[in-house]
Amino acid sequence: MLQFFLLLTAIIVLVIVGIGLGMRFILNRTIAGIENKHMAAEYIVDRGLVPEHWVEELYENSKNEKEEARKKAIKRVDKLKKHFKTSSLVENEEVREELMSQLEEAKKDWQKKEWEEIIPDIYS
Repeated sequence: MLQFFLLLTAIIVLVIVGIGLGMRFILNRTIAGIENKHMAAEYIVDRGLVPEHWVEELYENSKNEKEEARKKAIKRVDKLKKHFKTSSLVENEEVREELMSQLEEAKKDWQKKEWEEIIPDIYS
C-alpha cells in the first residue's frame, strides 16, 4: 500500500513538473515571437530594409527565387501590420497610426524594388 502511494505521489509530481516546463516553454516561445515582431518593425522603420533575421529564411524557403522571396517579405509586412493593429503593446493610438503608416510606406517601396535593393548590403 505504501508503495502505491509513493508511486502515485511520484506520478503526480512528474505531471506537475511536466506541466510547469511545458507552460514555461510555451511562454518563452510566445515572448520570442512578439519580440521578433517588434524587432522586425523597428528594423523596417529605421532602415527601410527587410530585417536581417528574415532574409535567409525567406530566400531559402523561396527555393532561391528572389522575386518569390520579395513577395513573401511584403506579405510579412502585412502580417506585422495586422499584429500591431490590435496589439496592446503599442504606446498609444498616435504611435500605432505612425507605425502603420511607416510599415505601409516600406511595403509600397518594396513593391517597386528588386530583392537586392530591399535587403541589407551584407547579403547582396
